Amino acid sequence: MGLFFSLVSTSLIASDKLDTNSYYFFFKHLFYVGIAIFFVIFFSSVSQANLFRISIVLFIICFIFLTLVPIVGIEVK
Repeated sequence: MGLFFSLVSTSLIASDKLDTNSYYFFFKHLFYVGIAIFFVIFFSSVSQANLFRISIVLFIICFIFLTLVPIVGIEVK
């Protein structure tokens, strides 16, 4: 459904205002849908105990990156 709305709503904007392929945003969305499907299949095949371990590691990594944002990031506007 999201692919359909991406195709219908952004094709005119991409071709008129951005001077790109009219299906640019559709193909970009399709690419990310493919990546998401891969991760859904991957994580559905992992056991629940391993998912718990992976989630703890990912949480720690994301927390470290969030604490680095005020240090490394730049202020816009």
